[in-house]
Amino acid sequence: MEALTKNSLIILMILPALMVLISVGLVIYFQQKKSKSDQQGAFLKARDKQVLPIVFTAYERAILFLERIRPQNILPHAESLQDPAKVLQLELVSTIREEYEHNLSQQLYIQPESWDLLVQAKEQVITLINLSANEVDENASGMELGKIILEKVSTSEELFIQKAIIMLKRDFQKYIPSL
Repeated sequence: MEALTKNSLIILMILPALMVLISVGLVIYFQQKKSKSDQQGAFLKARDKQVLPIVFTAYERAILFLERIRPQNILPHAESLQDPAKVLQLELVSTIREEYEHNLSQQLYIQPESWDLLVQAKEQVITLINLSANEVDENASGMELGKIILEKVSTSEELFIQKAIIMLKRDFQKYIPSL
């Protein structure tokens, strides 16, 4: 009986110590988990503070690019309106490609589907310019080419430009749900 009492006493002494040990272990585990979560939250906040302005600028520049290549916007700024149509064609296509190359790095921050629409819009405008140039007489002026381009824009279906802008705005709103 004495052995049973000794075993009972040992169990009664070890059991509370074991419970304290488990409790301390659980407290340490949950503190570390909370600390790790807090660190991740702080990291995400710092990342967002640095990256989001760059992302916002990329979307702004993409929309600005699309607005600049609209035939209605690019033609008034062309310097070759009085030159032969071929010169205006080359100037417009060159301007669009240079503008695109200048903004090429923005694709890093823009959703791939939106960037694809931007590229399609660029290609559609270049195709429109080239097709219009094929329709004018060899000796036509840039002014005549510009007129045909604007006529095609007014009678054609919706340009990819508008679709791309809408998609960019939709993507951008994911970053700021309150807009």
